[in-house]
Amino acid sequence: MRKQATYRFGVYGRSGSGKTCLLSALAMSHRPHPEGYTATRVPLEGDDGPPPRGDVPDWVAETEMTPRQRGDRWIEAAIEALRHGELPRANQASDFVMTFEYEFTSPDRRTYRIELVDYSGELLNPRDLADADSLAARLRDHLREMDGLLVVAEAPRAGETEHLSNELNLLRQAFVSLRGDKQDGPALDAPVALLVSKWDRQSDLTSHPTPDDELAALDRFFESEQHGEYRQLRNDLQNGVTQGNFRAFPVSALGPVVTDNREDGRAVERPTTQAPLPSFGMEDGFIWAARRCDALMLRDCEEQALGLSWAWPPWPAGSGRLSRDAARLARRFPRGASEQVRAQRVSRVCRMKQLSRGALLLGSLLLAAVGGETIRDRQLLREGESVLSDPTSSPKQIAVHEQWLEQYAASGPHRHLLSKWFVTSRAAYDRVHALRTQRVDQDWRHVEQTEDPLQRAAQAASHLQRFPNSRHIREVKDAIEQAARIRESRENGGWWTLVESDCRRALQQRDEPALRDLLTRIDQPPFPDRESDQEHSKRMELRLEVSTLLSSLAAEKEWSLFLAEYNDHLAGERYLDAGALLSRRWQERQVDERMERTCAKFREQLATDLPARIKELIRLNQWGDATDLAKRLERELGQWPSELHPQGDPQFVSRQRSEIDTAYDKHLYDMLRRSRTTTAAREYLDVAPLGAMRREAEDFRQWLAARGEALKLTLVLTRVEWGPGSQSADDNHIIVRLNERTVGEKTKVVSKAKGSTGELMRHTFQAKLDDDIKLSVEIKERDFFGYHDDHGKGEQTIRVYDLVRGFTLPLRSAKYYQKAIFHVEGSPPEPKLPDWRGD
Repeated sequence: MRKQATYRFGVYGRSGSGKTCLLSALAMSHRPHPEGYTATRVPLEGDDGPPPRGDVPDWVAETEMTPRQRGDRWIEAAIEALRHGELPRANQASDFVMTFEYEFTSPDRRTYRIELVDYSGELLNPRDLADADSLAARLRDHLREMDGLLVVAEAPRAGETEHLSNELNLLRQAFVSLRGDKQDGPALDAPVALLVSKWDRQSDLTSHPTPDDELAALDRFFESEQHGEYRQLRNDLQNGVTQGNFRAFPVSALGPVVTDNREDGRAVERPTTQAPLPSFGMEDGFIWAARRCDALMLRDCEEQALGLSWAWPPWPAGSGRLSRDAARLARRFPRGASEQVRAQRVSRVCRMKQLSRGALLLGSLLLAAVGGETIRDRQLLREGESVLSDPTSSPKQIAVHEQWLEQYAASGPHRHLLSKWFVTSRAAYDRVHALRTQRVDQDWRHVEQTEDPLQRAAQAASHLQRFPNSRHIREVKDAIEQAARIRESRENGGWWTLVESDCRRALQQRDEPALRDLLTRIDQPPFPDRESDQEHSKRMELRLEVSTLLSSLAAEKEWSLFLAEYNDHLAGERYLDAGALLSRRWQERQVDERMERTCAKFREQLATDLPARIKELIRLNQWGDATDLAKRLERELGQWPSELHPQGDPQFVSRQRSEIDTAYDKHLYDMLRRSRTTTAAREYLDVAPLGAMRREAEDFRQWLAARGEALKLTLVLTRVEWGPGSQSADDNHIIVRLNERTVGEKTKVVSKAKGSTGELMRHTFQAKLDDDIKLSVEIKERDFFGYHDDHGKGEQTIRVYDLVRGFTLPLRSAKYYQKAIFHVEGSPPEPKLPDWRGD
């Protein structure tokens, strides 16, 4: 998409002239223009640089900001002041440039993108105020970059005589200086507009005036006697530019303002907060300047196109550039407008002149090329005739002339246009053919006179290189092929001598890597097609000898690897892995004397070592490994050849399995007898391979299950055994406690050293055989004086089941040691677990 053209105008106005208010009001909502003109401020885009930093009051110090950013910040501050009914801060003269961008439209469907450059500080730097010539030079430099200039001068208040400031006088002097630089005409060929701001001071703008009425009022303003300095400024500006490039416009940015009288007697104006602003005539000067720029560019294009020649100078670049400029200018105007038609006509004329110049330039180059080539051809033909007529000419000189004649004859119709009128292509071909035939026959005679076939082939190849199209190509190929056959036969002989020598040495040394390499080399003679039948037969015999030895070496190596793996299995007592290895080799028909000896020895080892291994596993209680070994033996032995089976023992496998089952069954039963637990009983019933003691194990399991139920039992204190140091007495008081609760007492018990009592008490209670109870006994003896002596006491926590089989509780005191004997009645009888019997 083409980028819209942008007009660049410089804006100058003295401090307080209303320039800032004018630029701000263009960006704000204001009264519509009577003729439909509009103005819109273009927002700041990314191409204008990074966002500015700092606060608004100190924005001038931000030297790194772009001119567009400075202008944007300045306008934003001015708009904010106007919205609050305050005049914006005056734009002080400085070296920092500010730019503003607006887009104007008109009812004729045209848009004008205008960039305004504030040059007030640039044009009138305080250091140059006294130098009008310097100001003129700076103005000319800036106008070279600008498309035009807009000068803002404020109108005086009604009834007052207003004198222009020193800045306006300097600007007027600058235009006088510019005109003085060109004595024969106007100094500037660019639009200059004088914008008389604050026009509401001179005219009543509240009644919706028309632009024509106000322009007429502005003319009367300039012609009045009291405004002579304004008329002089207008005349200087108008006379400083070319015809039609000056115009003055009345402008009011804010409309009628409010005047406040201060205490010092000065009248201060401030804007109203009315929205939209009651502005007038702000867009006219900008749109007029843009249109004048288009008109000046169109005029320049037409004048330059008219000055272009159709033929000279022949360079087409200038006309092409002007054609493109005119085409771009045509796109600025509405479709069908007279200006667009004129610009398109200029573009077409320039393009046609570009083509005309180009054609003339091309024709001149072609004519020069043909003429130069003809002169060169005549010179080379004369040199060739001189070489051919001179008997001392070298073959190289003749070959050069022959090559040129061949290229001359084969060239296309666009080459040698004039020369072929004198020497045709056919005549050139004939001369080339005659020269080449003579040279070829003379050179070939030297080749035929050579007797050695190899030398003759080399000379024939050299002849063909010199004469690629020689008549003796067939003879050249025959000579080269004959020499090739001789060389190939000789190379085959040398190769065979070397290979045969290497083979004999490798066969003697039984060098397997060298023999394998030689087996490949034997099959790759340099030139198999040149091998005779005798040579081929000798090569095959040697190949058979080498391959036979390699096969023998490979068999020995393979047997060594097999035997190493077999012995490794035997050393690790992996007899079945060793047998499987032998079985695979036997089934693969790899049987020889060594294999038969190995199989016979394996049968003997299998019959003795495998049962010993099984017995060792049984001894170590490794029942899983023993069972797996027996199962694998039973599974794999049936797949082995009969040569590997233990001879004379058909029950070998079943006997090993029976021995393992018997030992395992007995082991599980022994575990039950030792642990006497439900887990051991269940394991025997579930796992035992023979189940020889199944009935006894089941009875014991049921008895253990009954132990888990609460039973009605009787605790019996069977007797008390007195120690050897016990005191003889007839009034011992015995107290029995069960789980901290007294369950029985007995008085008047007689004690005697090394004696014992009979049954002393019984107590009925409910408990499980596996429950733990706390049992305690205390004995007190009463003497003659009624004192209670400690005759022994003791307590212990014990399982009920242990009481069934009888339990002795020690009773100790400081001087005595007694024993209380207890047992429990009412428990079901414990089944017997007899010795294991295999029948």
